[in-house]
Amino acid sequence: MDIQRQAFQEWYIANHHDGDIHPNQQLLEWSEKGGFYFASSVEDLWEAWQAAKSQAVPEVITIGNELQSWVAVWSFSAKNEDEDYVVVDANLLAEKIEGLTGANQ
Repeated sequence: MDIQRQAFQEWYIANHHDGDIHPNQQLLEWSEKGGFYFASSVEDLWEAWQAAKSQAVPEVITIGNELQSWVAVWSFSAKNEDEDYVVVDANLLAEKIEGLTGANQ
């Protein structure tokens, strides 16, 4: 089972399972061939879960691209013995990550 489907099933059991049907029985039965849940109510929730997750991916990609560009501008080279290293000030990097993600705000 893929990670997203496992996470969905754990979420479903925790939030929508009424206790009458064991989660490993019919309610969460999955068609390997068709790639869907047999129970239409669960399939609808699964489709909504996938749509919500797909909306989050572009945001992560955008943040990653912006951070990569920022590092390219603000990094500098440092030499240690015969090795060259790319260095970025840790405090500036933390500040940038906070600004991009809203962490620690």
